[in-house]
Amino acid sequence: MRGYPILPVIALSLVIPFTHAASDSQTVLQQTLPAVSYDYIIAGGGVSGLVVANRLSEDPQKTVLVIEHGYFDDQDPDVLVPGLARMNLGVTNAKHMFNYTTTPQSGLNNRTAHIWAATVVGGGSAVNGMVFPRGAAADYDAWAQLGNPGWSWDDILPYFRKSETFTMPPKGVAEEFSIKYNASAHGTEGPIYSSYPKFLWPSMKNFFRAWEELDVSISQDGNDGNAIGAYWMPNSLHPRNQSRSYARPRYYDNIRSRSNLHLVTGHVVDRVLFNDDLKAVGVKVISRDGSFAGVAYATREVILASGTVHSPGILQRSGIGAREHVNSLGIETVVDLPGVGQNLQDHPALHFVFEFREDLNPNPLMLSDPKYAAEQLALYYKNRTGLFTNNRGIALAMLPLRNVTTDYEAIVRELKNTDPVAHLPPDVDSTVLEGFKAQREILIEHLESCHASAMEITYEGRAEFDAALQKPLSRGTLLIDSTDPLSAPLIDYRVYSHPTDMRVAIAVVRAARSFMLSAAMQKLGATEISPGPAVLSDEDIEAAIQSRIGEPTFGHISGTCAMQPRRLGGVVDERLAVYGVKGLRVVDASIMPLVSTTHLQATVYAIAEKVGLF
Repeated sequence: MRGYPILPVIALSLVIPFTHAASDSQTVLQQTLPAVSYDYIIAGGGVSGLVVANRLSEDPQKTVLVIEHGYFDDQDPDVLVPGLARMNLGVTNAKHMFNYTTTPQSGLNNRTAHIWAATVVGGGSAVNGMVFPRGAAADYDAWAQLGNPGWSWDDILPYFRKSETFTMPPKGVAEEFSIKYNASAHGTEGPIYSSYPKFLWPSMKNFFRAWEELDVSISQDGNDGNAIGAYWMPNSLHPRNQSRSYARPRYYDNIRSRSNLHLVTGHVVDRVLFNDDLKAVGVKVISRDGSFAGVAYATREVILASGTVHSPGILQRSGIGAREHVNSLGIETVVDLPGVGQNLQDHPALHFVFEFREDLNPNPLMLSDPKYAAEQLALYYKNRTGLFTNNRGIALAMLPLRNVTTDYEAIVRELKNTDPVAHLPPDVDSTVLEGFKAQREILIEHLESCHASAMEITYEGRAEFDAALQKPLSRGTLLIDSTDPLSAPLIDYRVYSHPTDMRVAIAVVRAARSFMLSAAMQKLGATEISPGPAVLSDEDIEAAIQSRIGEPTFGHISGTCAMQPRRLGGVVDERLAVYGVKGLRVVDASIMPLVSTTHLQATVYAIAEKVGLF
């Protein structure tokens, strides 16, 4: 087996300052790594990595190294301009995302799906849809219920505020679209701007009227913990120049001159190195082109902030994971921690295609005209107004199961009678099983409740839209099958492996149709194209989900280094310290024991702000 040598910690001064251009930083890194140590090494320069680096380096006595696979986006318009980010999503993905796919998903007729994992300084905040909502209070209270004191809604709310500078919507827009908000829920001095675009599609009004027709409440502000019903959500958007507000300019660019903070691009952390006391003392670093390998030393802590997709792999290559799994790859076990790479969750998505035969003017389809799109883009650059101030829309509906289907009691009753072991991954460790049992009890409570959502519909002003399950019971795995840090892991969502998820998904399809059949949406001439008006029975809807309209992910991959007690299959404790070793934490979406009922950006900022004070 491959062993892990015990390495001395070399505490030398930073004799050569790092530059910030990618090519220079690689050269300096490769020249100085054998002789340089830091107090903290952070693996990953995305949202959580940059937040923690910023907060740690506020103390000039603390030295911090951030190692990021991606490069700077160089003021890429496809990142900065909201409308271009939406229009050129595929181009942006090719430039700033890993090209990963899932394993064949048996619950989707063995189809595979693209994995949303960013490789750029700023991480997902540079490439996402810019929406900035929070989950319901019940989501975070559930984290505390699972044995994590200090992580309830009341505990984490101050860190949501700390990351945010909220700006109310423009007066004319707020009045025309009846946008409400709860100012007390928001921050006023944080790095990330949250605000509203100057332009909204006229059909957004129909969206809210439709839900009112269906007796769904309109929440004043989903970010105040009452994330139930239909509501407006702010964007991570600069209110004056109407450009993306994200981690790189807001948490790094303005403090990049700190001599105690170094960011290196184009490199990855292969594994963590430990001394005899099982304290993390450094990392092995590999260049992304495979041409260089070296070691960087940490005197205080190594912090993994590589995201749900990569943090578990670093642990597994470091000998932390299920003993049988790491040993099968020739890796000596440092800590037998079976929860690493388990508990994979996301929001399974359903894609609907309708046609608006009486659409309003303007509407999103008008941007398919190159001349009109060019005029609107010119307007954006001239005075930051027009259609390109809008990315993916700012309205959504979060419905409790009782608002999704009248059969909610029967669905929950069947769930209670289901063997919790039967639908987990094969040969699951007993601790992981106990953790799922604890999660299952909370999920049952939430599916019965009117204070937690089971379904999301996000509306962007267009006839195509997505719905997503919010309380999935299926659990996937994310495991390395190679010791090569540059190879993709095996990502298996095991979507719809739990039968309750399919029951809920079928109900979601029916609820989405009811929404589009409302009088408000019929005023737009809403006509179903896919899954198709002939797809009516439960069996036909299930077949459509499996073959065409279902996806395992909404880009909210989480849970693979769960924050739970070790006896419940947890990987980190409530301080996000990895069990069984010292000086090693994980700080990213992988620590979420249960995926929250929201888009994850704001929650990851809050997690990182909280940990930056530990």
